[in-house]
Amino acid sequence: MNCNNCKTEDKIKHSQPVCYHSKLGLNVVQCPNCELVYLFPRPDKKVGLQYFEDAYSNSKGFEKLSYYRDHDQIFKRSSTRFEMILNLDSPNKKILDFGAGQGHFVKVAKDNGWESFGTELSEAARKSAKQNFQIELIENIDDLTINDFGVIALWDVIEHLEEPKEIIEKLSKYLHPNGYFVIETCNIDSLEYMATKKKWVYWHVDHLFYYSKKSLAYLFKSMGYDHIKSNTSSVKYKKSLKERFIKYIYLLNPKKILFILRVKLSSFKNKSFDKNSLMIEVFKKSN
Repeated sequence: MNCNNCKTEDKIKHSQPVCYHSKLGLNVVQCPNCELVYLFPRPDKKVGLQYFEDAYSNSKGFEKLSYYRDHDQIFKRSSTRFEMILNLDSPNKKILDFGAGQGHFVKVAKDNGWESFGTELSEAARKSAKQNFQIELIENIDDLTINDFGVIALWDVIEHLEEPKEIIEKLSKYLHPNGYFVIETCNIDSLEYMATKKKWVYWHVDHLFYYSKKSLAYLFKSMGYDHIKSNTSSVKYKKSLKERFIKYIYLLNPKKILFILRVKLSSFKNKSFDKNSLMIEVFKKSN
């Protein structure tokens, strides 16, 4: 398998971590040309697909996992993302959420007066969106009837795609000539990664690609897009007393204290790197 970014055949060994959730061993390589990091060989994709069906259907250990179950928190995260979208000079109020999960972001955009659509492969996620929020998600982008979206967003999605470049090229046909791609994904060059390495929480059997700002920009530049801006994906909102209490208790955990110290140490050594594991990058078609 060649590099998805630049088709380079050569690979250099990167690391051999384990999936944070399933504990399955992973083999990670890096492209010597564009520096894209990816899994090779790839794990059985059925494992990744089953992960999301279980997560969105609230079964097999996911019953109490707040990342998928706490809808209030997910809506807060989606609202923060939407506020960032409002800062873009979008040519219209049409937005596509590719890989929409349970439809939270689609609903936030719709409630704010945007013509909002979402695509999602997971049947359990589409069912959840319809039952909980009356949001109809599309399974396949070929079923879309709009081809001039002002914004196409991929929130924590591009790392899951088997062929990211081919998918972005396909999505480009549905983007307005002056529209924006907004990509959120884990940052392999982050200080949090440097502090945790093989124990990084984003090592996942279904995360096939691990981008840095450099390798993600390389991907979009190869397709004729300019990098417009970077945003933090940290969710900032006023926390309740209960949320603040839980946070403080969490910070007393010795493992968390050690993690914070590692990040602080990494920040002294690598001041030019971003702290957070997640990054949001915005791209627009070159003039």
